Order: sequence, then structure tokens, then C-alpha cells
Amino acid sequence: MKTPLKSYSSKILLKRMETREGAELAEIKEILIGRGIIQEEDVKLSKAKTHIGKKVHFFRKKTKEDLTGVIQNVRLDPRSNLIQYLIKTDKGLFGKSIISKDLKFV
Repeated sequence: MKTPLKSYSSKILLKRMETREGAELAEIKEILIGRGIIQEEDVKLSKAKTHIGKKVHFFRKKTKEDLTGVIQNVRLDPRSNLIQYLIKTDKGLFGKSIISKDLKFV
């Protein structure tokens, strides 16, 4: 008989969160959020950090040009509470929000 996840300590669940995926990962996150160990933003940020190093294509509205770059960093903007990517291109560093319609993964 399998031991229910709710009976595990928070420390063990945090370690399991690194190796699990799918429905079990969602259940672990739900338990930890309910216990107040992690917050919703932490979960979103950890998911977004998996995109570091990936190529993206985006449209820069200021100069009206299409650019391709690599995600260098991810951060949670404290003012808007949105996740933002720091993208390095041959023209410099640019920031794009995770909800941007112009951002596409290559």
C-alpha cells in the first residue's frame, strides 16, 4: 500500500518536488502551498526557470524588428507580479514578460 503524500514532512516533499512530474508534482505543490511552505509565485518562477538557455523569437515594438535570442535569466517583477525573461541577443539585452504575445520559443 502506497503512503499518502500528505503524511510526508515538508522537507521530504521539497526534495521530491525536484524529481517528480505530472500529477504527482501538482499534488506535492498543492500540499506545500497549503502548508505555507511555498507560494504560488515560487511555483510559477521555478517552472519559468526551466526555460533558461532556450532560444526565443520576439518582436521589438520600439524599433519594429524581429529578434532571436537566448533566455539568460528569469525574475519575478515585484510591481506587476509577473514573471519576466532577460533575453540576450546580438543587439543587447532585452526584457520580456511571460505573457507577451510577441514571445515565441524556437
